[in-house]
Amino acid sequence: MQEIWKSVVGFEGRYEVSSLGRFKALSRQIVYKDGRTGWLKEKMVKGCIGNHGYYIMSFDTKHKKLAHRAVAEAFFGEPDYRITVNHKDGNKINNCIENLEWATFKENNVHARNTNLNNQHGKNCNLTKYTDQFIDSIRNVYAKYNPNYEELGKLFGITGCHARQIVLHLTRKKY
Repeated sequence: MQEIWKSVVGFEGRYEVSSLGRFKALSRQIVYKDGRTGWLKEKMVKGCIGNHGYYIMSFDTKHKKLAHRAVAEAFFGEPDYRITVNHKDGNKINNCIENLEWATFKENNVHARNTNLNNQHGKNCNLTKYTDQFIDSIRNVYAKYNPNYEELGKLFGITGCHARQIVLHLTRKKY
């Protein structure tokens, strides 16, 4: 694939990003604090990997951007309603344009679950109160005996409202 360069949104004329996810600072004239002028040569810029595992680009002392977001904005334009950037292969540092796409939060989470990047679902979730067997037994009892939700809740020691949510798959959905 041929490497294509485009301006970083918000830093036009100063920084460019390539279709392979690389960044460079363009040559430009600068003015020092004491009034002298000088030239910065064009050079490749390498970001750092943050605690979350994504590349972070520092464009100056006040402005930082996630590298994958800068690539997506430069090559795909501003997002409409999809406001996150999804890495198709799950590799957080692969910022090639073929690997990126705009996504909603839900699309991004479903992709992470389908590719086993995120297993925080069901009993594996740190917020889960009930096991998968408990949930399945509630659904099985309801399917076999068809009690009302209040009776089902009393039988399992939960509220009728919670029993209804479990039976109707409003909570603990299967993907």
